[in-house]
Amino acid sequence: MSDLYKYCFLVVFYSLIPGTGLLAQSNSTEQTLSELTQSLQNDKNNTSLLLKRAGLLFNTNQHQAAIDDYNRIIRLSPENYQAYFGRGMALGRIGKVQQGIDDISIFIQHNPKNSLAFTKRGVRYLWLGDLKKSASDFKKAIALNPKNAEAHDDLGVIYAQQNKPEKAIGHFLQTIKYEPSYQKAYHNLSLTYFIYDNSLSALDYANKAIKLSPNSKDTLLLKSEILKSLGQLARAKEIREDAMFLPDGNWSESMAIQLKGE
Repeated sequence: MSDLYKYCFLVVFYSLIPGTGLLAQSNSTEQTLSELTQSLQNDKNNTSLLLKRAGLLFNTNQHQAAIDDYNRIIRLSPENYQAYFGRGMALGRIGKVQQGIDDISIFIQHNPKNSLAFTKRGVRYLWLGDLKKSASDFKKAIALNPKNAEAHDDLGVIYAQQNKPEKAIGHFLQTIKYEPSYQKAYHNLSLTYFIYDNSLSALDYANKAIKLSPNSKDTLLLKSEILKSLGQLARAKEIREDAMFLPDGNWSESMAIQLKGE
């Protein structure tokens, strides 16, 4: 299965920054940003408005602009720990991962029961390859909120990396139990089963992942490999050819397989 190096366990880190109620970039988001900017022209030191704008900037991938707003908030209100969390998230997105961890750690010091914060710091430790610290944070996140689907999924990734498939599968299953629409957990389950030679279960979960995200290039390519292992060569080739026309996944949100002995 040398071709498995082409695929990955997917690590999710999308979430809302506290202070916003919006996810995706849209006309309404752009309108809200414009309105907030206009309001801030008349009330430039309003940290509540700045926090809302920073969150929207983050969620529309304008990370440096978000950082600028968070910097401004922290200068105006050094004890606004929510701004540290937001800035830490944004810093990680522009590649300043350790600085992001430092900011999220400040937030955690003052919010030690925040499951989301431990999850997000754990993901950033995962990006740095520090599996020990990331696993510790994910376990804390789950202890604080046993229904934290993202933490279960990411902890499952670590167990898969450590050649502990039963533990990995257990956490992936917990993820979809608490969040049935969590596409990447189905992908991770599929890949784990495939690695450990259970192609039928792998195919089942690949199909479920594709149902949730029909244009997921990563999962379609994985399904192609699974079908090939089952001897369905023509169908595997067809799916692979179709997948190659799709855009690549966001590799900043994934972690390559690093299994022992390979």
